[in-house]
Amino acid sequence: MRPSLIELCYTIGADLVQAFSDSQLVISQLNGAYEAKDDTMAAYVQGVREATKLLKHFAIIHIPRSENR
Repeated sequence: MRPSLIELCYTIGADLVQAFSDSQLVISQLNGAYEAKDDTMAAYVQGVREATKLLKHFAIIHIPRSENR
């Protein structure tokens, strides 16, 4: 299994990571505001949460699709 981007950030020495997404659903699932009901998405969310434990700080920020470049 290949490492996630979060794990790669950790590997190169980053411990403060900010991520941006235009998906309000994904952000809400990662932040715990929404439950991931699909088994595949629940596994993905759990994997991201585990990977972010490697970091001192992780934040994911919503941006409008029109601003996502």
